[in-house]
Amino acid sequence: MMYKTTVNYMSLFKNKSKTLGFIFFIVMMVQSVNAQNVEHRMTATSFSEFNKRLQKYAKKNPDKTHKGVIDVTCHPYNAKGDGVTDDTQAIQDAIDDAYPNRFMVYLPAGKTFLVSKQLKLIAPLETRQYGHQLIGAQKGVKPIIRLKDGSTIDDNILLFFQLNSPTKGKSPASHYGFTLRNVHIDMGNNPEAIGVLSAGAQQCVIEDIKIYGKAFKAGIKDLPGSGGGCVNIHIVGGDIGIDQNQHRANPTIEGLVLEGQKEYGIKIKNVRGPLVLAGFKIKAPQDASTNYRAIYLNNTYGDIKASGALHHAIADLCLTDGSIEVPGEGGIAISNGSQDVTLVNVFIKADKLIESGLTTAPYSHIEGDKDQWKKITKYLFTSRLDKASVVVAGKELNDRTNNYVFSEKLIDEAPKEDIYSKHSYGEIPDFNDPDVVDITRYGATRANENGDDDDAIAIQKALDDVSDPKSKNFGKTVLIPRGNFDLEQPILVKKGTKLIGTAKNSSTLVAKTAWDYKDGAIITTADDAEGNIILSDFTIMGHHRMCYLRIQSANTIVRDIVTEDKFRYGWPQADNWKKNKREGAAYVEFCKNAGGKVYHISLDHIMLQDRYRSDTPISGYHIVDVNNTTNPLTFYQLSVEHHKHSPSIMIKDAKNTTIFGMKYEGPGEHLNIVDSENIQVIGGSGNYYMDREYDRAIVVISNSKDIVLRQLTRKSKNGKLFNRTVTDITKYWIVDSETKITGDFSVLWYEGYKQKMNEANK
Repeated sequence: MMYKTTVNYMSLFKNKSKTLGFIFFIVMMVQSVNAQNVEHRMTATSFSEFNKRLQKYAKKNPDKTHKGVIDVTCHPYNAKGDGVTDDTQAIQDAIDDAYPNRFMVYLPAGKTFLVSKQLKLIAPLETRQYGHQLIGAQKGVKPIIRLKDGSTIDDNILLFFQLNSPTKGKSPASHYGFTLRNVHIDMGNNPEAIGVLSAGAQQCVIEDIKIYGKAFKAGIKDLPGSGGGCVNIHIVGGDIGIDQNQHRANPTIEGLVLEGQKEYGIKIKNVRGPLVLAGFKIKAPQDASTNYRAIYLNNTYGDIKASGALHHAIADLCLTDGSIEVPGEGGIAISNGSQDVTLVNVFIKADKLIESGLTTAPYSHIEGDKDQWKKITKYLFTSRLDKASVVVAGKELNDRTNNYVFSEKLIDEAPKEDIYSKHSYGEIPDFNDPDVVDITRYGATRANENGDDDDAIAIQKALDDVSDPKSKNFGKTVLIPRGNFDLEQPILVKKGTKLIGTAKNSSTLVAKTAWDYKDGAIITTADDAEGNIILSDFTIMGHHRMCYLRIQSANTIVRDIVTEDKFRYGWPQADNWKKNKREGAAYVEFCKNAGGKVYHISLDHIMLQDRYRSDTPISGYHIVDVNNTTNPLTFYQLSVEHHKHSPSIMIKDAKNTTIFGMKYEGPGEHLNIVDSENIQVIGGSGNYYMDREYDRAIVVISNSKDIVLRQLTRKSKNGKLFNRTVTDITKYWIVDSETKITGDFSVLWYEGYKQKMNEANK
């Protein structure tokens, strides 16, 4: 078997190699010779495949190795973390060893790691099975990475996350799966240095970090998007908080605090669609210069004079629930060249709140007051170049000959203290929590240890135990350690339960067979009005036409759960998957008491075998289905792509659902909203085409009220796509009972009729 030959070939060289660079060289050579992606493994690497350094670590630290953790302070890495010793090489060695073996690099609490060179988190493989995981302790004093004063670092970037593969080169669009979390970064006195470069796509995330220092250029350069995202980011000082100049699809940040930057809080010159902020606080220094801008945006990507926003909608901005404070005379909060901008529930204290149209006359601005907070309930701007659609109750408000500006009357009101934190997830335990229950203690075994058992039995026992008040493990967290665990039946997560992995790329639940949708999801949460369930940091693998995840519980947190098709990672496809019915099926479903917050879901690979099968539509076959829910349910980054059968997302008989940041690609209807109320989609982009006459629009709305869609854009697609040629015949972005909105321009704002719903649906 070619796969086994490849792995054995690698093993021969691993014992002889002294650097991971040589290992990766061999990997690439084998890939090109055998035309088999070596990263598509059915199991994680075992002890015999570790290099000598990791084998030494495993012998000394069996418990951490079992969980999938490289603690940089342990032998043979031996980082001191005393703030005096240079720990650069120790951390880099851990990073290099962790990636090919699907380990997480762990920084313990209370440590300060002095570094003097760039930490290179380079991904040599275009895959979501691997990904750099650099994570600090969840509890205790957060670990600090401190850059030594006066350091000379490559590219002037301290933490360098990048893809560098033989097939996709350095393309951020193919960079998947990294995590940076629970770390403080002290930039010291290094005026030209940047804290983090993080351009990436699906499952690339930055969470719970703080960046500060005496002098540095920028905190973060180029955010992840397209199903990746950022949560709880705090940057103090520097010239620029966030410097965004990368063509990533609608990056999102929830819980952003920027303080004391000299030049810009956020500088945006290139984003594909809008940068989406939900919950933020930006405060200029007291001595801010007249050139300071809390947010500056101006497109520098391509020809901004190109007609229509299908190709132009770059460097846009979408703000919800936040505050901006610029003290001093003449201070300006937001400076907008010619981009699409919307604000909802934003509080600003500055002499000028917003200046717009600076490159597309006529120029306009909104006056404020440096001594008085002003609440902007709703603000819209699109330039005469973008020509974005503004439709309220069936009426098109933008004539597309001039810049369009709308602002509701300003209100003298100060923001509440929780405005920047209301969209974040709160405390989630990690592998090191003292109240963790390991599934292997209940008999679960890794696939490379025992591939014949049903690990669902052991996992269910652990989950039942922690939810039983009579058990000694009641209330504890269930941990999936590093490895692949085979399931032959669904798993039920009960009320109040926390199910976590060590890291999303290392802890994997695998559906052994392709049971039918009606037989249950791979993971289901209990139908409960209180819920209080946490699912975090693991991968679910299954077959086509299965339901991977069904949420039925209120107050549920889903964070960084990867959903992938087994076939892509080396497993043979189950013989019975084609027998599974597609009618009425969904890969991920939210129903009954479902509610809570869902972070960074990417559902673009799980239906690939069905992608270009039949042009005959299949009723009720969706990637995401939200039905019969009333509890508040919010998605932060939802990447749903390539589904052949319309629609990809169905929201039906639902209330109070919100999506911040949505990545989409064709070919059919993307979203249907049916018999629903209070639904919002805030920020979206993608290569979107429609090529079948029977598909009505990208978004179809029927018998629903209180629907708001903000800042949705697309790039038309004609020509070769994967294994076929496509021709975009999209007529309409949005169709409802009274309105048809052209597909030729972006949607800046859509607000539907206040329709009266059918009595039977109330």
